[in-house]
Amino acid sequence: MPIKTRRWAIEMDWAAINQIDDTNVSFCLTRRQATALLGLTEYLAWQTRWTNLGATTLADLNDFKEEIQSRLLDMDCLRFRQDPTDPCMLQISYDSGSTWSDAFDYGSCLPAGLIDIINQNAQDIIDALNTLYDGTPESIAPDLEYGDGDDSIRDDLICVAIHLIVQTMVDAEIERRARDSSGWVSFANLLEASAVLLFGAATGGIALAAAIAAGFLTIAADVWIDLSEAVLNDDDAQDKVACCMYNAVRGNDLTFTAFSTSLDDCGFTFGSYEAQLAGAIAPLLNDLDVYLTFLKLLQDYWDLAKAGFLDSACPCADTFCHTEDWTTGPLAWAGISPDPTNEAAGVHVPATGWQHEDIVVTTNEHRRSINIEKSFATAFTLTKLSMVLNMTRHSSLPNGFTETVFLVDDGVGTTNVLAYSKPNAPVGTDVTHAWEDIGGELCERIQLFYRVSYDTTSPYTYGGDILLKNLIICGDGDKPPELV
Repeated sequence: MPIKTRRWAIEMDWAAINQIDDTNVSFCLTRRQATALLGLTEYLAWQTRWTNLGATTLADLNDFKEEIQSRLLDMDCLRFRQDPTDPCMLQISYDSGSTWSDAFDYGSCLPAGLIDIINQNAQDIIDALNTLYDGTPESIAPDLEYGDGDDSIRDDLICVAIHLIVQTMVDAEIERRARDSSGWVSFANLLEASAVLLFGAATGGIALAAAIAAGFLTIAADVWIDLSEAVLNDDDAQDKVACCMYNAVRGNDLTFTAFSTSLDDCGFTFGSYEAQLAGAIAPLLNDLDVYLTFLKLLQDYWDLAKAGFLDSACPCADTFCHTEDWTTGPLAWAGISPDPTNEAAGVHVPATGWQHEDIVVTTNEHRRSINIEKSFATAFTLTKLSMVLNMTRHSSLPNGFTETVFLVDDGVGTTNVLAYSKPNAPVGTDVTHAWEDIGGELCERIQLFYRVSYDTTSPYTYGGDILLKNLIICGDGDKPPELV
């Protein structure tokens, strides 16, 4: 035994005491009892009250005594709280809240079959929405139709709801990794992760959570599993993805086509966190059930939004990105021929894109190039261009030719041409050629010029090729009507 009684005092075995671990425990003591014990702790620092001290010093005994005194003085050291990241987990602290450990998981106490009941109720809602849907968003959310004095409220509500969708999908994947590394997200986990989205368990919110969970299982599992922790924890990437979706649909009726393609023209840099996250979310937006339950959620909270009871301050600036996909047609782009540099205009090939042409400028100058433009009735603020193209160069241009984007502003009485040059464009198939450094120029015309062959030596030859497939145009404010 670590304690034995002598005639005049209690004597304790230091070696035996130190074989007991320091696991935190709790005892039921009254304040009076704790105070009495506190008065007896002074003897713990007396070397005469110990045996088998070995190399233990008086300072060691004082430290031992003072730690016990500190714990007895702090009679409220035991604390409880909900885990900030999981409200179903009860946590305990033995040191007045400095450190916390899990104590009890209330999520495991859900009645048997409860999740099945919630799932069935959610599926009943989804089935009813599919019956009501006639191809128009108004059949599910009649108050979301634009065209009256409440359009700004609609914009704000859609903006906040889209941010919550993105946040919910990310939280669901984080929850899955924390709870079940071997399987995919369950509906129960998704409900826990998306509590903020459910707005107090609104029917639209519950059904949306169920639709997202089903989409995870059938559509996007592999894509989400490949996302790194850094991508999932990047709040800025989440905001960029949500704002891209919002700016793609704001101000217009929220059709299924608009919803499902809202991430198509974001213009994110390939491989960036926001590009990876958008790639994981996009497949879920093609799920009709996700779309219909999203409309239901918006309709459920229209009255609250209109009354000002929802915090609906949209964090997104008014921006746009649009893809000019030349495989679908020329899209009002036209070749410039002749132009000041006497280059070939190029020709549009159906289902393929804009392709080079050959031109003889003088008797000894044979050129292969493309030179096209598009004009806009009203100038807009251009921030970024990114093009996908196929290109090879002729031996006469081993280092490429300086290809230029011309921006023409709407200055009064002037025609100021601002040239953004990109020498040595990438060679290959489906390569990206981007202008990231456009600092917000006022633009009413875009001109694209590439040359791949320039031969002045007889016998004259043409070589190389250039095919422009699509161009992403990003800017501030509303998208020009010419970009449709």
